[in-house]
Amino acid sequence: MKQSQTWKHILRIGAWSTVLAIGLTAQAAEFYQSVDMAIGTHWNEAFWTNATQTTAIVPSADNTYVNDVGGTRTPTTGEDFLGDLLTIKSERQLQLKHAGGSSVSVNLVMENGSTMKNGGSTGLLEGTLNGSGIITLDTTTELNRDFIIGSLLESDNTFSEFNIIGNAANEVTFTNSANTFTGVWNIQNGLLYGGEGLGQASGFIIGSTGVLNLDVDFVNSNATIAVSSGGSFVLDQDVTVSSVTVGGTHLEVDTYTGAELKAGPYGSTFDGSDDAATLTVVTGYVPPPLGITVTQIDDMPSTSDWNDPAYWSNGEAPASTNYYVNDNGGVSTNGWGTRTPKTGSGSFGGASLTLTNHAKLNIKSNGPWNIAEFNAWEGSILSSGGPATPEITGELNLKGTGSVYLDGQIPGRMTTLSSLITADTTITNIIVRMGQTAPTNTAEAMTAGFVITDELNTFDGVWVVEEGLLKGSGFDSGSFLITDMGFLDFDADYDNDSADLTIEANPTNTAQSGMILFDQNVTVGSATIHGTSLAVGEHTGATLKASYPNAFDDASSDTAILTVVTGNPVPPIGDIAGGFDGTNMVFGWQGSQLGTYYLQGREDLVYGSWTNVGDAIEGVNGPMSVEAPVVGPANFYRIIGE
Repeated sequence: MKQSQTWKHILRIGAWSTVLAIGLTAQAAEFYQSVDMAIGTHWNEAFWTNATQTTAIVPSADNTYVNDVGGTRTPTTGEDFLGDLLTIKSERQLQLKHAGGSSVSVNLVMENGSTMKNGGSTGLLEGTLNGSGIITLDTTTELNRDFIIGSLLESDNTFSEFNIIGNAANEVTFTNSANTFTGVWNIQNGLLYGGEGLGQASGFIIGSTGVLNLDVDFVNSNATIAVSSGGSFVLDQDVTVSSVTVGGTHLEVDTYTGAELKAGPYGSTFDGSDDAATLTVVTGYVPPPLGITVTQIDDMPSTSDWNDPAYWSNGEAPASTNYYVNDNGGVSTNGWGTRTPKTGSGSFGGASLTLTNHAKLNIKSNGPWNIAEFNAWEGSILSSGGPATPEITGELNLKGTGSVYLDGQIPGRMTTLSSLITADTTITNIIVRMGQTAPTNTAEAMTAGFVITDELNTFDGVWVVEEGLLKGSGFDSGSFLITDMGFLDFDADYDNDSADLTIEANPTNTAQSGMILFDQNVTVGSATIHGTSLAVGEHTGATLKASYPNAFDDASSDTAILTVVTGNPVPPIGDIAGGFDGTNMVFGWQGSQLGTYYLQGREDLVYGSWTNVGDAIEGVNGPMSVEAPVVGPANFYRIIGE
């Protein structure tokens, strides 16, 4: 359905003057950062432009600002952001340069994949903090320069994870006790010093070089703490949580003092703890009923497989009464592998197999290998482990918050997932990649990947194809993002008017851009091909191949139809520029290929109605303009887009 936008300015045209009047539906203008901010510059300087303001200006009240290029810097002294809102887009960063106890305030939005970086010494960030997905707090490059964030994490934020990387000499502290963040703090390395603003977090993951020091009493009977081998938990406050895991070992339900923990088998983990501080485990790790949990105790080499008793904690081959867990031995990335046998086919002997903490399953031989209950937590990897074409069947449950990876490893490896796939709503992405050897051309990339076959699958997140091939008929209600050297091949008609289909162009080599082998009828809500949003309606394979030759494979069907149901909404254009060319008034605005635009006029804003002046104007992505004659004693004009 087309969405109508009435722009913010009405222009009154007289015989002797041009008056720009603010209409009743005024909107804030949106400006974009023009270049990367160099050392010594900051956010309140002239870095901001838009379609009608091409000369960079300083930010001002009533307007919003977006960084989608380079980095944004705070002033070195306390100087609040002058605009109403600042958005940091994915892969962009905000560097906190203010120092010496100074503070700055900003209403800040951090989008998934963006970064906040330290640069000053102990400056305070205030205001509001909102956004979505996973953002990174990076304290890597500077020493003794802390984060202190007093911003309010607003109630409608959809952050799932704060990913902390850096140096333990730099503290990361959240001080606002009204914060509502309920996701996970993943301390890969560096130091989370805690603060009053962590109270509703659901968990803490401490990597092998990470440090957690909560700094204040922490009571959350729903939260979990998992410390990898080599990680550090400085207990100098009273802490109450649901469960604690140290190096793969689960603490029993009890209250422990710092002295007891330092003297116990995990002593090095709690170095620096206060002897009198307490750690209370309320629920503890609850194993599944009807059996015992058996953990994997080492990486399975190529000479072994999941039937080898030597790699399970009970020293026995998997049995149907037990539940089996590969928790990666506490390694934060590139974890232990569980291997299917090299030859034959069959079923995993246990009641279930669970991968967590970045563990992976190396899928060998042809199979099919059946896993009755296969649980893969966020960060887990399903890897094509051999040159054959193996298959996994059974039930695959994706759990946690974030992404699960399908890793084609190297060219020539394809794996079929016939498993029934279910997923927590917080699993946002299934990422297809080639983690060992990157393809050098499109032909290689199409030889590695995964085939998804169960049409009852319920994953409704995003299939992200970074490298290699994703094909099949089991995509249910998911959306699709195809990036460099990624390929998508539907094996059945696909109909989901809430899905998005995005195929990205390779900025350096268009011949190696994301691509689709289009030989089925596909219906989606919106489609964006190499940066262009397709119009609502039907698009044939022949038209798509001609318009986007590097996005649709030559083997695509000419008669297959891609139907776009709702499309992307026509974006607002913000300001309208007005000028006189000696004969006519000329109005300019930033247009969109999605829109159809009309110039409308009237002689009086109280009486009468708006009428079209001239014909409809088809939108383009970029600057647009239209002329209007100067007639009568006074006229008012507006531009609408739909």
